[in-house]
Amino acid sequence: MSKVTYQNSSLTLLLITIFGLSCTNTVHHKQSVRIFTKVYPPGKYRFTGCLIDNKKEGLWIKYDSLGKIESETTYVDGKAWGETKVYEDGVLAGHTKDTIIEKDTITYSSQYNSLGKTLVSGRYVNGVKNGIWKYYQVDGKKLKKVENYTKTGMNVVYKDTVTKNLDF
Repeated sequence: MSKVTYQNSSLTLLLITIFGLSCTNTVHHKQSVRIFTKVYPPGKYRFTGCLIDNKKEGLWIKYDSLGKIESETTYVDGKAWGETKVYEDGVLAGHTKDTIIEKDTITYSSQYNSLGKTLVSGRYVNGVKNGIWKYYQVDGKKLKKVENYTKTGMNVVYKDTVTKNLDF
């Protein structure tokens, strides 16, 4: 039991160090900076992150009631930005990454099965599906559908009509 407590203490110390570093800001005016941890409702899930002037900043982690990471989200000036990872039972289940190209916010998005195989991949432009989106069978091996999103709508580029196990 003491070994588990020691490992949890080491992990907590490491996370506090990471959060503290992610809270570093070179602006030279007085700011309120604090590490935030809260459990909602008692024993259900927990958030940990950094607040600068009461706005989320840097890496925020959400844990389930067993202490497993459910999500990791990066915040800039109180808004989710950069990279988000979502986990199910400790396994990466989804991932998004933001970038800006010619004043547009591009978000690349992927969802995975429990073995880490891609189930869905595509991108958003300013929060709207755009371009090619690929959908795979549950095992992540066989392509089941490809959709192309444009400003005028969506059309199906490919659809597996042979496989009977369509799960969407």
